Amino acid sequence: MKKAMLFLVTLFLGLSMASVTLSYAEEIEVYRGEEEETEIYLEGSEDVYSVFGELKYTKEFICLKETEQSNNLNYQAMKIENENMRILLSNKGNSGYGLWIRLRVEGKRIGTGTVSMTGLQMTNEAGEWLTGVVVPDITVKILPNPLYVHLSGTQGNNGWYISPVTISISDKDAAELWYDFGGGKLVYTEPFEVGNGISTITAFSDDGYGYKKEEVRRISVDTIKPDISVSVKERDWKKENIQITADIADSVSGISYAQWGFSSTEENSGNWNTLMAEEVLSMEQDGIWYLHLRAVDVAGNEETAVYGPYRKDSVKPEIRFTNIYQGQLVEGRITPVLEIYDNCSGIKTITYQLDGQVWNPSEITGKGKHVLTVTAEDLAGNIHSETVEFSIYDSIKVIANASESHYTGTASFSALVTYRGEPLPEAEVEFLINGESIGTRTSNEDGMVWMAHSLYLAPQDAVLTVRVPQDDERYLLGAEATTGFTIHPEHAWMLYGGDYHVWSGAPLQIYLELGELPDFCWGDITLAEVRAELFKIENDGSRTYVEEAILHPNERGVIKYDFYPETGLYEIKMSCTENSYYTAPDIVLHPAVFQIDADLNWQGGSLLLDLPQLGIYMKLAVTFLPPSIDAQIEVRIPGTGITLTKNTITDYDITTDGLVLYGKAINPADGCTYSYEVHTGYALGFLLDELETSIWKGEDKTQEPIYHFEWSAIEMWEE
Repeated sequence: MKKAMLFLVTLFLGLSMASVTLSYAEEIEVYRGEEEETEIYLEGSEDVYSVFGELKYTKEFICLKETEQSNNLNYQAMKIENENMRILLSNKGNSGYGLWIRLRVEGKRIGTGTVSMTGLQMTNEAGEWLTGVVVPDITVKILPNPLYVHLSGTQGNNGWYISPVTISISDKDAAELWYDFGGGKLVYTEPFEVGNGISTITAFSDDGYGYKKEEVRRISVDTIKPDISVSVKERDWKKENIQITADIADSVSGISYAQWGFSSTEENSGNWNTLMAEEVLSMEQDGIWYLHLRAVDVAGNEETAVYGPYRKDSVKPEIRFTNIYQGQLVEGRITPVLEIYDNCSGIKTITYQLDGQVWNPSEITGKGKHVLTVTAEDLAGNIHSETVEFSIYDSIKVIANASESHYTGTASFSALVTYRGEPLPEAEVEFLINGESIGTRTSNEDGMVWMAHSLYLAPQDAVLTVRVPQDDERYLLGAEATTGFTIHPEHAWMLYGGDYHVWSGAPLQIYLELGELPDFCWGDITLAEVRAELFKIENDGSRTYVEEAILHPNERGVIKYDFYPETGLYEIKMSCTENSYYTAPDIVLHPAVFQIDADLNWQGGSLLLDLPQLGIYMKLAVTFLPPSIDAQIEVRIPGTGITLTKNTITDYDITTDGLVLYGKAINPADGCTYSYEVHTGYALGFLLDELETSIWKGEDKTQEPIYHFEWSAIEMWEE
């Protein structure tokens, strides 16, 4: 229902001069057969407490109804005393200075009626009359009810229904209803259903009083999903790319859009692509694939489909020889180990050919060259062949022999060649030293071969290699063996060829001769290196290092060198260094600064000892038959500068092995008597080879001597 805007009217009541304001709808709209209420509010300068009067209305169009009193007492009830509805209202509540009135109207017939309020009388709360009130009529329009065409169904997209539509027609005013789909009017009695397609319905009604209505509705219904088909529904293994065309149609609303996608399972991965018109779908990737299609029509009906599997394999099978390779030389026999597989479609057939003949995998034993061809085909028709050439040989064995050590000169080597444990004759054997060939020889019936070779290499550790080449005619594999040997002497000898005595103040000269053992032959041993070390012999017999020299022999093995030490007693040690190609016994010479002169034979002779660092100076004339001695002796105490005086030889012993002198002397520094003994040893016809000197303070020789020194040429050679 529609209401007009409220308006205000101010009235002047003549008797009391009180003013009253009315607020209500000037116009009321109501559908026929429906009811509508309006509101009237009376407010004056004084309280409007009661109202008396009549309501008059156009009865052929409208009907007034009683209203009930509101719960909150703001509205007063309308009391009907006669058909003109006598107004009898009073303010029984607390509404301030005004009075609310509800007016309830029912529409009877399409048209316009009025409601008038006449004979109004109002009082305030004190009962004083408020007169002279005039109220305008209220216009009431009775409107026709709508003609409804109601569509019931599932709505899709773009104004389409995707289920059958039930049509219901209603009109409260109508005495009769009709509808028309273009083929003529039909009386409507009950709801009916409309199927697929686009249709237009026109509904009609007549209220029986000549008021007619018409309503037109367009109905679009599509309950059919799109139709999907493909050119190839599935495909067995192929090596070519997969090409598929899809046909998608909708006979009612038409196709809105279509999509496609490939996946490796029947479940869609959600990766959709827009399907273009006449598009060819191609899967170039190997594997098993499914085609997913999706179509949506204009109405919103969706259809999905999955096709496949489609199988594609463009890769050839793999063939691998795991224990054999191109040009391989096989010893004795071989069973080829093959790996044949196809990671996609799988192997369909495998064929084998050995030397052009059909072959089943097994052991191959025939000596000679062989050609093995393997061909594999997968389920998609991809074919792959691999060929390998190899030869089967028998093996031989060779053993190299060389001496543990050799001296520079001629050395001999040998080799033993066997085949299957038996000697192999007529085998060509090459000998190599340190990788350089020195010649070839042929094995005899016993498989043996020898070679003598002159070695002109510097002393070193060497390697002998014997090599037997491959024999293709007999299908024998080559062989090689090595052994180590040494090209230098294990030992050399060193001979001191100088004097055993050096005059005090003269240079200390080394003269050394080196040669090769064991035959003491002269050889080229220039690669020897000798260390000569000089030690000073202290008073207590200890040694103090002085200096050394690194010496190299000439081509004859001779070494010469001079030391220039201060006056004193010295010892010289000579040895081969770690950088020398040779080893030899060390030579120790001591004492190194003395004067010894002896001319002794089996009858006797003269002996001169001038040993200042030993405290001894003797001139002796010795005879053995009969034994006698004529001696001059001077005793010194080494390290003190004291020379003993009044020397007296108290006794002596002479044998064929040596001489012992016993004597006494006075020390002028302290006036004490000192005792001494000099022991010498010698061999007839040779130089002095032993010497021992002891000096005691006093005549008690059971005490430790204050000075003692021993020297032996025999101990020197043993060292």
